[in-house]
Amino acid sequence: MPSSHALAQGAAGASAPERASLKQACRAPAPLGENLETILPTLEWNCDPAPRTVSLDPERIVLRFDVSDSEGGDRLAWFLTDRSRFEAVTIITESLDGSLSARRWLHGEGEHSKAGAMVKFPLRDRTQEARYIYVAIDRPTTLASIRRAQLAENDPIAVPATQAKTLLIAALCGLLIMPLFFNVAFYRVLQQRFVIWHGVLTTAVLLTILVDSGVITFFLPLGVSFLATADAFMLGMAVAVGGMFGWTFLDGSRLDSRLRLAFPIAAAWMAAVSVLHAAFPFALRPWHHSLYNAAFVPVLAIFIIMLFAAMRRGSREARVQLMGWSMVLVAVAMTMTDHFIPFASSFDLMTLFYVGCTMGTAVASFGVADRMMVLKHQRDKARTEARLLEKLSERDPLTGLYNRRVVEERFMELRRGGYSALAVLDLDNFKSINDTFGHAVGDEVLRIVGASLNNEEGVLAARMGGEEFLLLVEGEGPAIEAERLRLAISAQIHDQLRLPRAVTASMGIVVAPGQTLSEMGFTQMYDRADRLLYEAKASGRDRTMSEHLKAFEPRRDKNRRREDRRQAA
Repeated sequence: MPSSHALAQGAAGASAPERASLKQACRAPAPLGENLETILPTLEWNCDPAPRTVSLDPERIVLRFDVSDSEGGDRLAWFLTDRSRFEAVTIITESLDGSLSARRWLHGEGEHSKAGAMVKFPLRDRTQEARYIYVAIDRPTTLASIRRAQLAENDPIAVPATQAKTLLIAALCGLLIMPLFFNVAFYRVLQQRFVIWHGVLTTAVLLTILVDSGVITFFLPLGVSFLATADAFMLGMAVAVGGMFGWTFLDGSRLDSRLRLAFPIAAAWMAAVSVLHAAFPFALRPWHHSLYNAAFVPVLAIFIIMLFAAMRRGSREARVQLMGWSMVLVAVAMTMTDHFIPFASSFDLMTLFYVGCTMGTAVASFGVADRMMVLKHQRDKARTEARLLEKLSERDPLTGLYNRRVVEERFMELRRGGYSALAVLDLDNFKSINDTFGHAVGDEVLRIVGASLNNEEGVLAARMGGEEFLLLVEGEGPAIEAERLRLAISAQIHDQLRLPRAVTASMGIVVAPGQTLSEMGFTQMYDRADRLLYEAKASGRDRTMSEHLKAFEPRRDKNRRREDRRQAA
């Protein structure tokens, strides 16, 4: 009958001695309160290497490694197993003469292994005289504690294949740092919530890979128990953050609002499950870890259903995200069906998971960039339309001149800028032009007036309504400049339209220097100019009435005047 104890050896180099490791062992359940050295001969051993035969039902599981029948067994120095939580390990060495020596370690007393999420405990100094090495694992919470158990000569990181895998994981972590810088740049352009959630998602995925792979132990001296708790917490939180990212990222118009609420609900569920899983690792043992894995199933199903529902409504973001995270979904599905698919355990699922997470985050980054470009285009278009509407609301569509609101709102600012005169100009008998020549000719007359007033330096013109216009004039001699423009209007209309009758204009102008009358408002000056306009109309039209205002110092009181007389005398 062939032995069930196999020695796996990895080459460390062409001329270097081969690294010895013993990975397969017989298993036996044992009561937790009994003395191990006493009950070892009575244990019933199961040497079937099939993963399906491993069970977490016993409170204590004892592994038996046959080192006397293994090449290189005398060089074995460490017991390694998965870093997931268990209460303690007891290592018993049985010598060739049948004597036993035992030592017990709590979970947190182990040392980090650089090869993935593993913990290691030292064997006794001399194993060349040992026949069997027994390892009792008390209250294991995951099957990985049994399946990954092995004896080794040194840390597996010394194996070139493991070194290459570690370098690959480090490179993936480096790639995950770049999206964080992109998120900062994106958020400065458009302050959208999904950019923040993508940054949190990238950070969560990065920490999950660093902690789960053990790469973080190269940089930080973190305890084994702390990292085991972080393992239990980080993955679920990453999924929860992914749900919040999907909730804020997918276009609301592509998904039913009630269906969309499933994202934050699933995220809250995963966050609660992760906290409970990390805080109470031994609760409901041996079903604890299976229940934790089962909690992912409805959440992942909800995410997939949401993405397909959004895709049916034409969501490009959903299609890209589903493609990006497909590798992660495959790795998760294979992990959950490990007991049912015979070949699943032959794949390096965790490396597939790390690569999938990195690829999914990178694709999500491209999706965020694409969405940012779409939002930026929409924002720029909205701003352009707003500026256009604002421009249209400020300008008279027929003449191209400003309207009254613009001048009235900015009047005091314009006064401080040097505009010292306000004129109101009105075309004479304009109604008869419409009645005689038609409204098309009347509109053309107004366009000519607007064109003649619009490009004059030192003059700001506005159409007040109908045939009435307002001029603000700056510089020296503003009344003379305004009169020149009034006369030029008649000449322009005659030159362009050749009407059988002259089109004239009347004007009232008020000159109030800003240095002395800086507080004179729009209504005061407009009312004065309007009255002067009607005086010009009443005086026969085709003329200008002007008024120059001056400011005087207020009269001083009588006591002050008497004081001045006495000083003068």
